Amino acid sequence: MRGPVAVAAAVATTAAVLVAGSTGSASADLTLPSPSLSPLPTVSVEPLPTEAPLPLPSTSVSDPTGTLPGAGSLPGTGDGGSTSDGSGSDAGGSSTAGTDDASAATGATASTATAGRTTESAKDRLREKRARDATPMIAGTPQAKDLLDDENSPQLQAAGQAFLTADQGIAEIARQKRIMARLQQDAAEQAQLYRALGTDVLTAQTTAESMHERYDSVRHELVAGARAAYVTGQPTTDDGTATGLAAAATRLRDGSTRADLRWGVLTARREAVRGDFERLADRYAEAKRRLVDANQRLAALAAQRSDALQAVRAAKGGDVALHRARLAESGQLGAQVRAASDRLERSGETVQGTGDFRRPLDGQVTSAYGMRFHPILHYTKLHTGTDFAGGDSLVRAADDGRVIMTVVSSAYGNFTVIDHGVIDGKRVTTAYAHQAQFLVEEGQEVRKGQQIGIVGSTGYSTGPHLHFEVREDGAVVDPMSWF
Repeated sequence: MRGPVAVAAAVATTAAVLVAGSTGSASADLTLPSPSLSPLPTVSVEPLPTEAPLPLPSTSVSDPTGTLPGAGSLPGTGDGGSTSDGSGSDAGGSSTAGTDDASAATGATASTATAGRTTESAKDRLREKRARDATPMIAGTPQAKDLLDDENSPQLQAAGQAFLTADQGIAEIARQKRIMARLQQDAAEQAQLYRALGTDVLTAQTTAESMHERYDSVRHELVAGARAAYVTGQPTTDDGTATGLAAAATRLRDGSTRADLRWGVLTARREAVRGDFERLADRYAEAKRRLVDANQRLAALAAQRSDALQAVRAAKGGDVALHRARLAESGQLGAQVRAASDRLERSGETVQGTGDFRRPLDGQVTSAYGMRFHPILHYTKLHTGTDFAGGDSLVRAADDGRVIMTVVSSAYGNFTVIDHGVIDGKRVTTAYAHQAQFLVEEGQEVRKGQQIGIVGSTGYSTGPHLHFEVREDGAVVDPMSWF
């Protein structure tokens, strides 16, 4: 009984051919397929070259007054602290009474230790800052959101977009490098498994062949005995011996079948591992192809990042001035809103809202209300509303009310204000800025969800969106608290 190839074919057809040709040359099956796993290309993503380091962050990122901190608020821009030279004497040369040599020595030791800790702390902060500055601001992260603001100055918006594009490219190169490293590791593990299975296959093959030889020997003995008995007419062995040989033959036959099955299963598994290795090698080759010119691209992206960084810094002054103008106009509009609400109340034509607001645009929030911290310029700005973008571009009233203003503002563009009456003891109004077109007029009564305008990019805006504000007694509050 010689049938390992047939049994292996029942397990895996592709393995059968390999098994049939493996006797005496099994080591040939352990040769790994091409391509060979060459070393990864060198791709350095940090630290990135910059003409000058990014400024250190401000000690405070919150600014409830809405003012912008100047350069003097950045650490390291002042005189470094006390002007004392540590000698214990003032400009006139007088010494401090009661100070002896021992206390002076103790003070000097403490001062030296403190200075050492301060130096190490400064070095740690510098290392952390360099690592942070070299980390790409991938699109969609909070930092990137603060970098790109639809209400920045056009110059700052363009420079920020260029900076983010460069960082995105650098992040992609880093991602491809990580993919290559992972593929190389996975392929090495598959190669190791392939070699281990090769040893198991040879062991299973040897076991199966040995079982077949023993089975053939017992079967030959049984056949020879039966043939002799037939010729002589007399049994050559007693019944017990014949029965034992028959049972041994049955056991050896079953054992041979199991050995063949194990041989076939291991061979099929080894070939599956080989297929996995080849697929990993193909993916590795593709990832390597994408990184062929990675160093040149990285250098170009680093230069683009550096140029954009300088442009961002150059645009800071204009953006600061624009923001201050917006805040000034917001304050003026707040006074006008309060006056218009008072006139409406005196006239008795107030339309009382429900207090249950709906979103004014069926889109997503692109910028929330509150203080914003610019990740490069390190200054804060107050965003007086919530920005929405997308959807069907139709602006809708957040609640029942009456239109008290439809004005064209320098900062807010086409600007609609709706009065909703007194809710929880406060006069509540909603405002809709940067519209492309008004669909209502002053004095008109509106219902919640009614179309009142079309999304646009008028005023201080660098892209189509709706800037939505909620004011309580004329002062801006977080709109999201009303939904």
